[in-house]
Amino acid sequence: MTTLAYALPTYRLSWTRRIVGLVLCLVWVFVLAAYVAARIVGDNVFLTSHFGNLLTGIAVLFLLATLISFVLFPVRNSAVQRATPMVRFALIGVAALALVGAGLVHGFKIFTYNPSVVATSPDGMRRVALIDVGKYSELHIWVGTGVGTKDVANLGPPCEFDTVRFTSNSTFHVSTGLGDVDIRLDPTTGAPLNGLGHTCTV
Repeated sequence: MTTLAYALPTYRLSWTRRIVGLVLCLVWVFVLAAYVAARIVGDNVFLTSHFGNLLTGIAVLFLLATLISFVLFPVRNSAVQRATPMVRFALIGVAALALVGAGLVHGFKIFTYNPSVVATSPDGMRRVALIDVGKYSELHIWVGTGVGTKDVANLGPPCEFDTVRFTSNSTFHVSTGLGDVDIRLDPTTGAPLNGLGHTCTV
C-alpha cells in the first residue's frame, strides 16, 4: 500500500506587499518610539502635544499591527491558518477598546494636553500657553522654538483670567479679575522667579 505525502503549497509575497509591509513596520517602530519618548521626555511640548495620550498610542499601534498582519501574513488557506484570523481579531478588539478609552479621555478632557499660546516674548524664545486640563486652564511657560520647545513651568490656573503680555524677554504681565501680577523669569533657563499669587481649581 502506498501512502502519498501531501505537502502544503508555499507562497511568496509579492514585492508590493513586501515594500508596503516594510513601510508599515517602520511606521510602527516610529510611533512606538515617539510615545515612549513622550513618557520619558515629559517637558517636550511637541512630544506631549502629539504623543501624550497613551490610549491613543495603544490604539494606533494595534491598528498598525493589524494592517501589517494583513499585508505580510495573508491567509492563503483558512483551514490550515486558523491562528492568523484569531490573532487579527484580538488585535482589532484591543485597538477598538483603546480607541473608545481615548475618545472618553479626550471627550472628558482627562489627562489631555490642549495648549493655546497667549503671549510670546519679543525675541520669540519664550511663550506663555494656556492649557485646558478639563474644568480649568493652567498657565505654562515654554522656552525654545520648534520641536525642541520645553515646558519649563506650570503657574497653575489663574482666577478670572483676562490677558497676558510680555513687557520684556524675561518679564510678562498677567491680568486677572482678582488683580494683576508681573512674573519674572530667570534670564538663563526661563523658569519663573515668582508665582501668580492667586490660583483657582474650580
